[in-house]
Parts: sequence; structure tokens; C-alpha cells
Amino acid sequence: MKNNQKGFTLIEIIMVIVVLAILTLIAIAVFSGTQATASTKSCQANRYIILRAYHQYVINDPALTLNDLLENENNKYFSNEVKCPDGGTYSVVDDAITCSIHGNSFIDVSTSASYKYSFSNMSEDEINALLDLVIMQSNDKWVVSEKNGKVVLTNQTTGENRIFFPVEFENYMIKSNIQLSGSNGYGIMIDTISDDNANDTGYIFQMDAAFGGGEFVFRERTNGKESSPFERIKPADVIPGYDKKTFWNEKHEVIVDIVSYSSTQNEMKVYIDGYEITINDTVLIDKTDTSEQTYIGFRTWGSSSVLIDDLEVLSN
Repeated sequence: MKNNQKGFTLIEIIMVIVVLAILTLIAIAVFSGTQATASTKSCQANRYIILRAYHQYVINDPALTLNDLLENENNKYFSNEVKCPDGGTYSVVDDAITCSIHGNSFIDVSTSASYKYSFSNMSEDEINALLDLVIMQSNDKWVVSEKNGKVVLTNQTTGENRIFFPVEFENYMIKSNIQLSGSNGYGIMIDTISDDNANDTGYIFQMDAAFGGGEFVFRERTNGKESSPFERIKPADVIPGYDKKTFWNEKHEVIVDIVSYSSTQNEMKVYIDGYEITINDTVLIDKTDTSEQTYIGFRTWGSSSVLIDDLEVLSN
């Protein structure tokens, strides 16, 4: 009886080995990248721990320095050493906690618990380390680049764009200079919880050039979707000399201040170029679950983009 079974040819076996080798290399690259991102985030979190401890101890010891905490003599401040997971060395440079492997922590101790992202003064390594920490959608492209003679954070993709920065404070103030490019608008997200693909749940303040002929809008967001506005403010009512033709595409200093209002709610106060736009309105939001990591962030939509420089988050 004739046996019709055929074995693999040499070429087929070689092709299988090549495919398996390629898949193995891809898996190794993905795993290595995931490990590197996790290490960067862990190192950043450890430096946040050191900074928070500093602000607790310095109240009773004004002469205390960050170096005192890094030395941690006789385990005075930490029972277990707080260190870089990759073996990097922590040091203090210009009031910032720096890691020899992961770069600057972007934390400025001189401003009483503040995260500072001064993009024009950051090295390429520091910018890359920062972009490893943020959350954005898989198709988004947020970059730090030079625009109009200024180094800024901007989105290079159109449509729905979101980016989130981790924040460790319960009450805080967000300060930045922001310029809108396009006819739609941008939003500043606060008290936000997000998954790894920027599906956010929290609140947003929007500079919306197209809504109602141009308005300041407050919304709640759930799993990446927004609800109808719970507060709307007309610029002409709160901005002296408001000119619809020029206002929306000018650079503005925007401050969003989150302060405690009650045991269950925070109040959101917003200032634009020094004018409090919420002066006639009390904008209340529910406090988030502090057991989860919270974020602040930015959103654009349609064909619009934003130019963001010197972002700072200060603890209240």
C-alpha cells in the first residue's frame, strides 16, 4: 500500500524557523519596552515619595534639605531605602530630584510641592522620560517640538486627542500658557481616572471656540465620553475687552484651581489672563476616589491643536 504522507521540505522548515525567530524578537522587544516603561514610572513614583516626605518633615524642621532625605541617615525618614529600581543614583540638582538613569524628576521643591514641565529647558532624555510616563490614545501623537520660536508640547494628529499626566495631590492648581490652533477648541482635564488607552472618567474645562458662538464650558466625562455641559459661561461676561475675532487663537495663561469645598465635593475656579471667569458661578465637582491614581490632562478635537508651554501643577 502506497504511503501518501509527505514530510516538510528543508525550505519549509527553514521558513518556519525564520518566522519563529522574528516572532521571538518582536516579543523580546515588546517585553523590554514594557519593562523599561514600568521601571521609569516606578523610579518617578519613588521620587514623588521622597518629595512628599520632605514636605511633611520640613514643617517641623525648616533647615531640612532634600539631601538629608536622600542620605536617610540611621533610617530617620524611611525604614526601607527609596531607590531607583534599575540601580540609578539619586541626587539633587537645582532643587529637583534627579536619577542618573531616568533623568530629572520634573519636580521643583522650591515652589512648595510642584510638578514643573518647562519644555524649553528640558533635555531630550528628560522629554522622552516624561512621554514614557503620560497616557495617550494609541493613535495619538503628542510631541515636544519648536513652534513659533518656542519649545512646546503639541498634538500632531487631528480628531480626538487626549494626554494625561499623573498627579499625586488631592487639591492643586494647574498653570500653563496655552495657544489654540484651529477653529474648534481644547480642554483641561482634572480629577481624572484613566485606563491605558486614555479612556478617562472625570471632569473637563473647555475653551470651546465653536460651542454657542464661543463659550467656556464645564462637563463631566465617563469612559472617554462627555456629558452635556453642567456649566456654561460667556466670555463677554467675564473677560474685559473680549474680542471674538482674536481671542480664541491668542496665547492665554490658563489657571485651573481645585480647592476643597466639602467632604464630598471640590470647587473648580478658573482664571484666564488673571481674570477669574468663575467669579459669578460656584462650579462644584465630586471628589474622586483617592485610592486610585488620578491625572490631569489636555484634550483637543476636530482639526485643532494646542501649543502648551511651561506646564506647572502646584499643591494647594
